[in-house]
Amino acid sequence: MDNKEELRSLIRKGAKITIIGDSIAAGAGCSKQYKTNEIIVTIGNDVFVRRIAPNSWWGRFQAYLIEKFPGCTV
Repeated sequence: MDNKEELRSLIRKGAKITIIGDSIAAGAGCSKQYKTNEIIVTIGNDVFVRRIAPNSWWGRFQAYLIEKFPGCTV
């Protein structure tokens, strides 16, 4: 099995995809974005929470994957 087919197989089974990065990766500044109460990580006094950002690049990627592969989460 080639890498693409292996990846497709994992996605079909309901892969959980985690995107890590900076504020751009989080969707900060996108329209319709908002912070949730879900804590992602705490570093010292800094608490980082999950954002919902449907118009960010990952929000659109998530929508695409869920449409094509309903078991996935991003």
